[in-house]
Amino acid sequence: MDPAQRITKIRAMIRYWDQLSSAEQNDLRTNRRRQRVIVLSRGCYILSRDWEGLYNEGRQIAVALAHSDREVRTPVFSHYTAAALLGLPLYRFSGIRVHETYPQNDVRRSTARVMRHEGTLAEHEITEIAGVRVTNVNRTVLDLARLASAELALGCMDAALNLEFFADRESSVDAQEIWRETAIAKLDGMPGARGVRRARRVLEFADGRAESVLESVGRLRFARAGILVEIQVRVPGPNGHNLRPDFELLDHGAFAEADGVGKYFEKEMASGKDAKQLLREEKAREDWIRGTTKKMMYRFGIDDVETQERFEARFASFGVFGDPKLRNARNRLP
Repeated sequence: MDPAQRITKIRAMIRYWDQLSSAEQNDLRTNRRRQRVIVLSRGCYILSRDWEGLYNEGRQIAVALAHSDREVRTPVFSHYTAAALLGLPLYRFSGIRVHETYPQNDVRRSTARVMRHEGTLAEHEITEIAGVRVTNVNRTVLDLARLASAELALGCMDAALNLEFFADRESSVDAQEIWRETAIAKLDGMPGARGVRRARRVLEFADGRAESVLESVGRLRFARAGILVEIQVRVPGPNGHNLRPDFELLDHGAFAEADGVGKYFEKEMASGKDAKQLLREEKAREDWIRGTTKKMMYRFGIDDVETQERFEARFASFGVFGDPKLRNARNRLP
């Protein structure tokens, strides 16, 4: 689902008090008494069942829409809220406070529901999706690279680069490098700004070949552990088609796969195949890779990347340890 469709779908879940009939207002009062309603902002509500069905990104969108629709001046959403509206992943982010950017001379201040960032936005750094004004992708990922956790910032930047340069599976590494140089030059023009050095490290490490936030965080965990990897490597497959394991562990004669919980469900929805069939196909794919390359295949999931220690413990159980020399270079990583 593209960002505009997602925004439209979530907007349809929101109930506006002044747009309800008397009967609908009575129903809403009843639902509030029974705690079946979430208050998004004054006069804006969403049923609890709809709220519970949203991921954290969707909840950011719902609160942002309710806030925007009640503001006299149209806000420009930024940072985490812009990322959600743009369809970028927010790794382990559960906040519902919305983020906006305003000029430095604006008199409005942050509140419990709204975080207002002071900053100058050029016209080309603002875009509109389904009637909502947000910072564009480039500005959003740079803002998050300066202020968010390395894992969240990297997941967003990798996803943005993947959509821009690798969505059709064609290699666009050169175009990605041009983008990276331009982004670093923009950071160089912000001396003294908060988080510039950490943003540069995220920029230098980002890679749009990652196909999920789990792959992005896994790649960071490997690097911090001193385990040298290559991503999306090509393995000749049956019928002339290339297979692409997520990672090759270059010093360990093995591959690794980021095995997300939603991986098979999402493929099921996209392909029309049931989960059992997809699992059979995945097993056949893994058997082919292991059989033709004579290399092991290790898997890790979202729980394994929660902390660096947990990730390293999992791979240590497979006999995979990092190079101490590479571990000592951690200060150059995000």
